Amino acid sequence: MSDQFAEVHQFHSGTAAGDAITSQMLVIRDRLRRSGLRSDVFAEHIPDTLRNDIWPIDEWRHPADALLIVHHSMGHTAFDQLMNFAVPMVTVFHSITPAHFFEDAGLRHFIRVGFDQLRHLAHRSLFGIADSNHNRQQMYDAGFESVSVMPVKTDYTDFREVRAHRGAVDDDWLFVGRVVPNKRQLELVRAFAVFARRFST
Repeated sequence: MSDQFAEVHQFHSGTAAGDAITSQMLVIRDRLRRSGLRSDVFAEHIPDTLRNDIWPIDEWRHPADALLIVHHSMGHTAFDQLMNFAVPMVTVFHSITPAHFFEDAGLRHFIRVGFDQLRHLAHRSLFGIADSNHNRQQMYDAGFESVSVMPVKTDYTDFREVRAHRGAVDDDWLFVGRVVPNKRQLELVRAFAVFARRFST
């Protein structure tokens, strides 16, 4: 990639401290920088706590020797602006929760828009990257011809010291995700039931 592009930047409409997609973008940015590429993260919505790490998409000058990695997880209003950038793109799809799981009309609208935008990204992108095989199939259904799976990358450096001071292994389980049927919390309950039967004392 370094032979083809001098810069590899990333975009996601929304960002937040501790958010999985935001954290992944920052990890990827740091790895790209260590490889010698110029790399920044751009967004449409940026909280004050991230102003030193993420830049408004309006400020990106999209040079000809750049690649833009577009992270997609919801419909957004900066899409036409993205499509007008004369640079190659790669889409990373983080899935979109189907609209029928929500009652809010505005949210349902942007969910439908998000799936429509994914179909446009299929024709605009060099290839696609999915978080999971499920997301990969959704990308194929949207029209992508080449999709690889890359699970979300997370930097656990800040937790190493905490882990070093822990005692014996415990039985705590942690689930991170919205309480909606497609997140499959019932599968987690079933898994914990098996764990409790086999390993609890």
